[in-house]
Amino acid sequence: MSILSRKRNAEFGVFGSCLKNKFKPLHVLIPNLHELYTTELERLNLTIAEVLEAAGSDTINGKTLGDILPGILERAHLRRFQRNIYDQFEPVIKLLNV
Repeated sequence: MSILSRKRNAEFGVFGSCLKNKFKPLHVLIPNLHELYTTELERLNLTIAEVLEAAGSDTINGKTLGDILPGILERAHLRRFQRNIYDQFEPVIKLLNV
């Protein structure tokens, strides 16, 4: 029995080990967003989706976006960040649609 198997049995018991091997849980990793964008989103109380939906506008719900979020490169960065998270759900969706 390998060290990993012993550790798994110690943590989950034999039943938990069998479940983990059978179902192979999937993980979604949420990367860190640059602190400049995070601070600006929190300050304006906005989500990434709201900023991306307001493409070309300098205001959202009467709030001025300031100098950081309205730029094309900034929105591209937010779009990639969001897409990276959504792409990780593809295996989960495929598994659920079986």
